[in-house]
Amino acid sequence: MDTLSHGLWGAALFGKEKPFAAKHNKKDFWLAFLLGAGPDLISFSPSFIYWAFSGFPAYQRKIGEPPPLSIIPSYVFQLYNITHSLIIWTALFLLFWVFLKKPLWIFCAWALHILCDIPTHTVRYFPTPFLWPFPTPFVNGFRWATPLFLVSNYFLLTSFFLFLKIKKRKQKV
Repeated sequence: MDTLSHGLWGAALFGKEKPFAAKHNKKDFWLAFLLGAGPDLISFSPSFIYWAFSGFPAYQRKIGEPPPLSIIPSYVFQLYNITHSLIIWTALFLLFWVFLKKPLWIFCAWALHILCDIPTHTVRYFPTPFLWPFPTPFVNGFRWATPLFLVSNYFLLTSFFLFLKIKKRKQKV
């Protein structure tokens, strides 16, 4: 799934004071958005920033196709393994729980990102290593970058946020 969608789904479902609460506040919304987008931001931002400061050099690619894996630095794959692992996420979630003495539900936006990536990545391009550092049975999902999926996904996101807005207006009346 694309990074923006991950952020929006994370914010929609976990950007609240309490899980499943109707009330959203801006701080929780944006924190959940960043946590939802976080695995991709951490994995790909350093490489993108380097590419930008290099003047966005061109590379051979077909329109509508992702960059070839051969031009992606190896550290991106290592960061991807760490940030897309439910094992790592669980360890961090439990660590936060122990130190804060309560679960940090907003952190579930990160787990949602991983869970959404499992069926929306193929084994040919960034399969989701959800059990890393243990051997992971990669799921050969579908490409999220297809028009049908993108339109459906953003339709659902728009519908969900409109639903929340209507619900909020009704609560004010």
